[in-house]
Amino acid sequence: MAELQAALRLALRQDAEADLAEHAAARDRQLREFAATAEEWTRVGVELSGLLEQAAKLRVNLGALTEEMQQKLPIGIVPHPIDFKSVDIMMRGVANPIHIDALLAGETFRNGMPNAFLPGARPPHAMLAHDRPSIEPAAAAFRRAGAYFVGLLRDRFDALKSHISEAA
Repeated sequence: MAELQAALRLALRQDAEADLAEHAAARDRQLREFAATAEEWTRVGVELSGLLEQAAKLRVNLGALTEEMQQKLPIGIVPHPIDFKSVDIMMRGVANPIHIDALLAGETFRNGMPNAFLPGARPPHAMLAHDRPSIEPAAAAFRRAGAYFVGLLRDRFDALKSHISEAA
């Protein structure tokens, strides 16, 4: 009887030790999995922070170039004022002028995902709040605006050249 009781105590102790070892191994596995996810989270956060820093620097540069374009626009060549801080976006085939910051916010909205919007994301126009696929990419709007600005000035210079040729 004493031997059986000792064997039972030994078996219970071994079962408890095995349970503890199994629980410890499970916790170690959970910690490794969590640490791997936390490491990837940190990497993505650091990468995103760097991209946001780069975006902020690019926005400052864009603002400086906007001011420089305004200063370099010859006075009296274009018969109407030009606001280089605005560009046109196409909405259902119609050009609508918006501020560059609204264009950029629209780009972050367009590229965001439901419930995971990028900082400052909002539709460029209220009509586009629920129609993300129809938001024109900001790159297309910038290309069109740049071509328009240069083309407008080129047309005006060409018109001046023809007047000078006719006068001579």
